[in-house]
Amino acid sequence: MSQLLSVLINGQHDLKVIGSTSTYDEGLKVITILTPDIVIMDVKIESPGIPSRTGIDLTREITSLFKKIKIIGLSGFVDKCVIEKMFLAGAKGFVCKTAPIEAILRGLRDVNSGKTFLCQESAKVISTALFSMNKNRETLSPIQLSPRETEVLELLANGNHSRSIAATLHISIHTVDVHRRNIMEKLDIHNSIDLTHYAIRTGLVSA
Repeated sequence: MSQLLSVLINGQHDLKVIGSTSTYDEGLKVITILTPDIVIMDVKIESPGIPSRTGIDLTREITSLFKKIKIIGLSGFVDKCVIEKMFLAGAKGFVCKTAPIEAILRGLRDVNSGKTFLCQESAKVISTALFSMNKNRETLSPIQLSPRETEVLELLANGNHSRSIAATLHISIHTVDVHRRNIMEKLDIHNSIDLTHYAIRTGLVSA
């Protein structure tokens, strides 16, 4: 994390930087000792010992060791595959290095509150990819979700798990899982990342 970014984050009344590092091994060590609430993870983090390791690998390692630590991917190269890999590794957000500080601060707050986050440029990349994918489909008829399915999709896209969705909507966990399966079948989407992307593209959640 750059010194300027650290200063700007520390200038917020509800945010505080407690550590910073630039290498893979040192990062894992610092995170293990400090166990922060959120980590801003550079996709291109340096790894002198094993150059092939990336921030995606470290994200996967951290999320497997520390279930409560939330990670936001950071990259100067915004690509659908990179974003997707970060989310598959366990990240809850993604911002590009050219994003304004306001977007990074919003991402920190959204992810800390349990939501997922994509900066505007990242969301645009995902939306373009999804639009292209949908355009190439043989059937372009509008997809109809029931009001309850729409509620479930919005909560899923904001990072909620089945148990919390059930509590929020006052329905059983089994019912939530049934709605999830129906949504995925209707949208022909089969993972949580693409569900989030769809929700952003259709305006259910903000990027």
